Amino acid sequence: MLSVMDASATHDQRNSFSFRLSKQNFVDTSTWEQIIRILEESSIQALESANPDWLGRNFSHQYRINERYGKDYQLSNFTNRRESQMKDRIAVKNIVLVHGGFVDGSGWEGVYKILKRDGYTVAIVQNPTISLADDVAVTRRTIANQDGPVILVGHSYGGAVITEAGNDPKVAGLVYVAAFALDKGESVSSLIKDPPPSAPVPPILPPQDGYLFLDNAKFPASFAADVEPGTAAFMADSQVPWGLDALNGTISEPAWNTKPSWYLLTTEDKMIPPDAQRAMSKRAGATVVEIEGSHAIYVSQPQAVAALIETAAKGEAAKAA
Repeated sequence: MLSVMDASATHDQRNSFSFRLSKQNFVDTSTWEQIIRILEESSIQALESANPDWLGRNFSHQYRINERYGKDYQLSNFTNRRESQMKDRIAVKNIVLVHGGFVDGSGWEGVYKILKRDGYTVAIVQNPTISLADDVAVTRRTIANQDGPVILVGHSYGGAVITEAGNDPKVAGLVYVAAFALDKGESVSSLIKDPPPSAPVPPILPPQDGYLFLDNAKFPASFAADVEPGTAAFMADSQVPWGLDALNGTISEPAWNTKPSWYLLTTEDKMIPPDAQRAMSKRAGATVVEIEGSHAIYVSQPQAVAALIETAAKGEAAKAA
C-alpha cells in the first residue's frame, strides 16, 4: 500500500518542479499510475498555493520516487494548467443577466466586469419591459445564443422574467437579486397590491399611457439609497417606462420548482420589503444570502452580487462532477 509521508515542491529558474516522496510499505514498484496521480494532485495544490501564475506557463514536472529505487517519471508540456483547472471548476460558465423595471441593462456593468475577469461568458438582456411575454421571449433568445448551460440572474422585476424563462432546458440555475420569485398564476401587480401597513411604499406615479415611472425626486432614496448620489440621480433621470402589461403578466410554471435557486436579500430595500423577499425565497427553496443594502445592490455592491452568482455556477459544477 502506498502512503505519501511527505511531498514538497521546489521551483527553480527553469520552471521545473521536483517532488520527493517517502514511502511506507512500498511493495509494488509497478503502480506508477497511482503514484503519478497522487503527485499531479499534490503538485497542483502546492503550486497554486505558492504562486498561481506558475500554472499558466509551459513547464515540466519531474517526479522522483526515493532515490534508492532509481526510478524517475517525466511528464512534460503541462500547458495552461490554470486555464484547464478553471474550465473544470466552472462547469456552468455562461451567465445571463436580466434587469428589472425602470432601468436598463447598463446597471449590470460592475457585476459584468467581475464575472468576465473571473472567466465567465456574460450576456446582458435588454428587456423592453413592455410586457412579461415579450421580456421572456427576449431572454429566451439570449439563452439560445449561449453555447452551454446557463445561470440565469434577475433583479427586481427581472425575477419574474427568469421565473418563466428559466424553464428553458439550458438553464441550470436561477439567481434572484432583490427580485420577485413568483409562483404559478402570480404577477408582480398581484404581489404588491396589498402591502403590509408598515411596509415602505415605492413612489410609483400614476400610469401614463399604460406605463409607470418612479417619482424622480424620490427615486434615489427608494431605489438606490446606497448608490453614489450622482449615479442615483442619473438613474432617476434616465428611467425606462415600465409597462402595465409587464406588471400584470402571470407565471405559467415557476422554474424554481425544478431548478436550484439562490437569493440575494437586501435588508434595506424600500422597493420590495425584506420580509416579502424572505417569504418568496423560502417558498422557492432558495439558498439565501442577506446583504445590508438598497434595492440597487447590483450597482452599489457588485462584488457581493457577483460572488453569489459564482457560488451558483460553482455549485452546479460540483453537482455535475
